[in-house]
Amino acid sequence: MCAPVLGNILGALALTVPVTGAPVTLKAPAEPAPTNVTVAWASPAHKEIVITWDETGDFRNQVALVNTAEPNSFVSRQIVAAGQPDRLVVKNDWNLLTSLNNFDAVFTVTAVDASGTAISEAGKSPVFDTATPPRPVLTSVLPGEDGTVKMTWTPGTAKPDTTPNDPLDAPADGPQQFVPYYIAGSADQPVPAGEPTTGTSFVVKAGIPTLFTVGVYAPNEWTDPVQPWSTSGAQVFLFDTRITATIPKSVPAGGKLTVTGKAIRKYQNCSRYICNTVQDEFAGRLLHLEARTGATGAWKTVATTNADKAGTFTFTVANPATADYRVVAPVAEGTSNGDKAALTYFATAPATVTAGSATGGGNTPGGDQPGTDQPGGEPGTDQPGGEPGTGGTGGGDSLPITGAPIVWISVAGGLLLLVGAAFFLTGRLRRRRTTFTA
Repeated sequence: MCAPVLGNILGALALTVPVTGAPVTLKAPAEPAPTNVTVAWASPAHKEIVITWDETGDFRNQVALVNTAEPNSFVSRQIVAAGQPDRLVVKNDWNLLTSLNNFDAVFTVTAVDASGTAISEAGKSPVFDTATPPRPVLTSVLPGEDGTVKMTWTPGTAKPDTTPNDPLDAPADGPQQFVPYYIAGSADQPVPAGEPTTGTSFVVKAGIPTLFTVGVYAPNEWTDPVQPWSTSGAQVFLFDTRITATIPKSVPAGGKLTVTGKAIRKYQNCSRYICNTVQDEFAGRLLHLEARTGATGAWKTVATTNADKAGTFTFTVANPATADYRVVAPVAEGTSNGDKAALTYFATAPATVTAGSATGGGNTPGGDQPGTDQPGGEPGTDQPGGEPGTGGTGGGDSLPITGAPIVWISVAGGLLLLVGAAFFLTGRLRRRRTTFTA
């Protein structure tokens, strides 16, 4: 998470005073320290914190927020003028949360003079924590061929409460809720994908342009409203695939079908809250060559390969059938455990190949067809799909082979020759047995 200027911790504390600083040095405590410093939520909405205190006189007071891990400095402070109630309301907003997420803290109240010099010791509130729920673990992020993305997660493991029953502990309203979200387009800000749920799975709808990240976070009163995933969320990048393929129009009888092409990876590269689409070679991408025997036939895989380091690939199928062929990049599951990206689906347009012709025809480009534009996030190396550069091969018996029944014609011709030979031999034998008389 980015750490903004700590002086912006509180909207209410945004004064022209130093953001951080050393504790006020007491030359001689002239006044008693404020007592009974309390902190409480202003309402069940947990949007504001109320600090109150008691003092023996009417003094100018400095209210400071202190991280207990750094007790010799303050995160931010505000001056409450003399004559004002001994009470201050602080907003529980982005400024506070980015400074104190998952820390223990206290508010201190000190009497100061007109120059800001302390004239009393500091009174301290009870220590409270700003712990967010543990991050969920996305055990499965599975893109669908229809453009949807199904997320499945398990709740994270909670850490021990460092300040049990502190005054800002909010009672649970029920089971832990989770908020699914996605990030798309040119900015890296999350968009809720649905309402909070107590379940452990969610399907992100199809049709979101430039979808490249999906995730889920567990909210509570200390969740950062601007970047909620930063402290209690988990997310997975989506890598998109584009394929260009060259598929021959015909293959001679007894020949081989050879399909070549290239796999391209598309993803979003984000920096300083701005994301740009990047394309590069999809080394190692798992690819299938599929075929069908008619417009309504079922697609069947006839060969499998992986793109090489340059993203190129080759399929070879012996004795292919006359059929429609296409190259498919199948979906691949991602997880947040190990930062494994999910891979989206892509298929080239079908191309018809005629087998059994004595001469071959031209080539038909069979790829780079428009699809759902769903690039992913930061590039990674942990890509499924096997070792790059392995050649894909397939046999012709995967589909019925069409053409004339030449074998049966040959057999019938052979039988006719045998019958003719038999008649010839029989005639010769009969002529040898005939006796001529004078």
